[in-house]
Amino acid sequence: MITLSGFNGSNIADLSSSGNDHYFTVNSCGYEKFMTKNVKKLREHGRPDFQVIYMLKGTGHFWIDGRQTEAAEGQIVVFHPDERQEYAYSGKNSPELYWIHFSGYGALPLLETVGLSKKRLYRVGVDPQVIELYKKIMVELQIKAPLYQSAVDSYTMLLMSLFGRKASLVQKPEAYVKDPSILQIMTEMHADCTKKWTVADIAKQCGLSPNRVMHKFKEQTGSSVLCYLTQIRMDKAKDMLLNTSLSIKEISHLIGYDNQLYFSRVFHKMESMSPRDYRAGKFRHR
Repeated sequence: MITLSGFNGSNIADLSSSGNDHYFTVNSCGYEKFMTKNVKKLREHGRPDFQVIYMLKGTGHFWIDGRQTEAAEGQIVVFHPDERQEYAYSGKNSPELYWIHFSGYGALPLLETVGLSKKRLYRVGVDPQVIELYKKIMVELQIKAPLYQSAVDSYTMLLMSLFGRKASLVQKPEAYVKDPSILQIMTEMHADCTKKWTVADIAKQCGLSPNRVMHKFKEQTGSSVLCYLTQIRMDKAKDMLLNTSLSIKEISHLIGYDNQLYFSRVFHKMESMSPRDYRAGKFRHR
């Protein structure tokens, strides 16, 4: 058996006595690999914090709602505070897993927000990002450099968000852009909205015909190429109108419009008011 772990210094007694007087704190994080022996764990009354176990390889057997349930590679198990925990690993299938414990009055709202509060078992897939986050949390808890607790808490919130996204995509795979070529175009549009994007150029970059790329983009994003680019530009324009002293002409140029009047017409069509009125705050009174 190989085991690695990091702790923040709090023990079970500390967690039980302190209750939820802190917003969110990671208490411990670790990695385990079972190679020969079978191991069973039982916490009759659970722990005073949440635990999320991520199966990286192999399987584990968990007793959930009075039934034995198998958690396979790419699945997570979520235990709530004071909930009975009973699970076992068989050495013959060499299971590998990461686990993390966290507590605080913000812990349950976090899980609710990312959609991980109602069930105990979720499929999230195997992802290098997840593994890297677990490793970062573990190292921070081991080394305890300045502000390590803030770092591990932030990493853990990101980890739970990533788990929530992946679990959601299993349920609704159509809700997220999956085509790498379309994702790349979207990313480049956000990075440089001033570029004179054309469907022909995008099609060439993706190795597709113009008609095919228009269809795929609409299918993946729910928007046409031009509408998507225009929305990026208008979002940037609104931010600059409210948060900079740049003139409307300067803003127009910075988001890719050479003609200020054309920019103003597009803005009015999208926002039902002129850039000048938007800057004056009239959008608040609609």
